Amino acid sequence: MLASANHTARVLAGQRAFTTLIKPNELYKLAQKAQLPKAPKNAYMLFNESKRSEYTNSDLSMTEVAKKVGQEYRELPVAEKEKYQAQARELRAKYNAEKEKVLARLPEPPQSLASAYNYFTSLKLTKSSVDTNGEKSTLKSAAAEWSNLDTVTKEKFTQEFEALKGKQAQALREYPDKIHPFLGHDELGFIGKVEAAFNKAQAKKEKDQAQAAKAKQNAKITKEKKEKKEKKLKSKADKPPPPKTTASAAIN
Repeated sequence: MLASANHTARVLAGQRAFTTLIKPNELYKLAQKAQLPKAPKNAYMLFNESKRSEYTNSDLSMTEVAKKVGQEYRELPVAEKEKYQAQARELRAKYNAEKEKVLARLPEPPQSLASAYNYFTSLKLTKSSVDTNGEKSTLKSAAAEWSNLDTVTKEKFTQEFEALKGKQAQALREYPDKIHPFLGHDELGFIGKVEAAFNKAQAKKEKDQAQAAKAKQNAKITKEKKEKKEKKLKSKADKPPPPKTTASAAIN
């Protein structure tokens, strides 16, 4: 959490830049959390709420109270329990109706496809798509279909993907602005999320740099060992062979 109020204001002023550090799917989840009503209570929670007041002045610990209320709920007659369950169903129905309205308002995150293969599989994994056997497509069947495509058809999907890539990049750039009005007013919470994303990106960058430096060092060591070995072999090859001695020379 950021300590300085001035720093908070500065971060908020540059929030558009910071949101680019968070993936569209994460931004969408943040917006859902800000816009959706609190999840409804289930039957047990409603019963618990109604019984808690009975133990306000009790000497029992919270754990002991929870155990007693749980036992009471388990032993509750079916008809009595049904009253709480009916109330819970009503609350759930209202929540689902409100959730549907909220999700209809929220702009969905754009797809991020990395290649023509990803584009092809995304088309194949739609609800209405079937594979070559007439069955619902799976990632495995879509991958198999892609492998069996002829060059001309693959090129067609590649060209479609290249045409889509520009629009996709534009949509990804515009998404933070579209979702921003739905992120709510939990400014410090949002900034905390942004900071976490920034720190994660920074940590990854530092890790990648350390791995690259280590790989470079290992390559240097391997090269030095190879050169040393080659030099040793060359030195051995250039060294004249020892003179041959005959039996008579050895006797003399």
